[in-house]
Amino acid sequence: MNFRFAILITFLFLVSHIPYSQSITGTITDASTESPLRGANITVSPGNTGTVSAMDGTFKIFVPEPGKYTINCSFVGYFSEEKTVKTDSKTVIINFQLMPAPHPIGEVVIEGQITGPVKRAGDALYTGTAITTHGISLMGASASNSVYNSLAIMPGITIEGNDPYGLSEKTVRIRGIRSTFSGMTIEGFPNYGIMPIGARDYIYDMENMKSVSVYKGAAPSDLGTATGSKGGVVELKYNKPADSVKVGLKQAGGSSSYLRSFARIDMGKLRPNSKAFISLSRTRADKWKGPGTLGPRYNAAFGITQNFENNTTIEVFGNYNIIDRHHFKELSYQEASDIANNYDKDFSSSQTGIPDQDLNYYNYNKGEYINRDLMAMASHRFSPAVKIQLKGYVSSEDADYNESVKRASGNFVLNRMRDINRAGIIPEMHGRSMGYKYTLGYWYESSDNNAYVFNSRIVPTGLEMIGYGYYTRKADLSKIHSPYLKVANTIGRFRWQAGLKYFHYREP
Repeated sequence: MNFRFAILITFLFLVSHIPYSQSITGTITDASTESPLRGANITVSPGNTGTVSAMDGTFKIFVPEPGKYTINCSFVGYFSEEKTVKTDSKTVIINFQLMPAPHPIGEVVIEGQITGPVKRAGDALYTGTAITTHGISLMGASASNSVYNSLAIMPGITIEGNDPYGLSEKTVRIRGIRSTFSGMTIEGFPNYGIMPIGARDYIYDMENMKSVSVYKGAAPSDLGTATGSKGGVVELKYNKPADSVKVGLKQAGGSSSYLRSFARIDMGKLRPNSKAFISLSRTRADKWKGPGTLGPRYNAAFGITQNFENNTTIEVFGNYNIIDRHHFKELSYQEASDIANNYDKDFSSSQTGIPDQDLNYYNYNKGEYINRDLMAMASHRFSPAVKIQLKGYVSSEDADYNESVKRASGNFVLNRMRDINRAGIIPEMHGRSMGYKYTLGYWYESSDNNAYVFNSRIVPTGLEMIGYGYYTRKADLSKIHSPYLKVANTIGRFRWQAGLKYFHYREP
């Protein structure tokens, strides 16, 4: 009997200590459309508990004891609303109908850590894909020396290089189209050359780049395309000078005696509203097959930014790159078809005195390539709706390289030389009017292309000079005239943009 009484007392004690639980439920909708609002915030006080609404706008929250509670409901782009309830039953139902706020927040652009969609200033559509600084660093050594190698992570782009470090020649296709027909720009300035035609992707230290963007297919009309946009356009953005003093050092090593040293110094604010950086690098590697080296490659770059109180900004960037490199021997179709026996086939390391064999001497297939770029940008904002920008640049390329060839009359070494100098100016105006965004600009460039080919015959004692096989004398300058216009607009959830570009090239 005493045992049963003890069980009864214990049961009554436990029942008396079961926590009180009462729920408050409801639905949150748009007051004008009556559509449910997903992800609205609901908080209860006192107690500081909360929850968010489900996909159908419903919510459920528990309170610890009966009493008077204040329920607050908020959602981005809507007025918040509060209601007071008194809990006197197990379930209390309370609904919210939120009114849209008259001034919703504007568009928010989220920049991804590795890759993500991107659009240019004045665009209404995301037509490009960007790789950030973090994404470039994840690509490793191959992306440090080559713009194209940093794009290998992107779909629709294939890169075939002769070496793993991006220091030698490569074949690139964007959407299946050779990169010869795809443009490249850095901060809006065209990057291209002649002999061969196409962008010089190996002349920048990629540690200095904030992002690399690729616009495939229909590229924005205000994006400089240089040699064309048939496959797409690549756009580079500099990592601008930092506000504070920073020192960045990088040392990398790898197989084939790969060694790369990079240093960048951000000087912070040298004076009010003035910032600068400078960087230096040295890179070298042995060829992975055959004799010869890739490098040394030296690169120097700098950037200066000056802001003025009258909404004017001036930026200046410079880049210098020089590389010495031996070439890889191309395989014939028959050799490539039997790759197992020709995988390591390359140039020979020594001369024999026999012209037919010395045709494959590695020092007859090497070159030196020098690129210099200086670019300046001045922008002034007249009002929140109108901005004027003026860009100017000078660029030069000197190349001196040898190539051995076999002809009916014997074996020869062709010494190819090119001296290219380009200068251009790009005025632009960006603005907004009656809901439309527009960009109006003009690209003008003047250039010369001095090219020579000097022939030498391979003889048992070395090389016998023959004379020029190709020689040009500048009669005039090449001229490019290219006005362009871009218009974009957003109407509700519908976005559109259109562009028009005229291109006129005169060859001397």
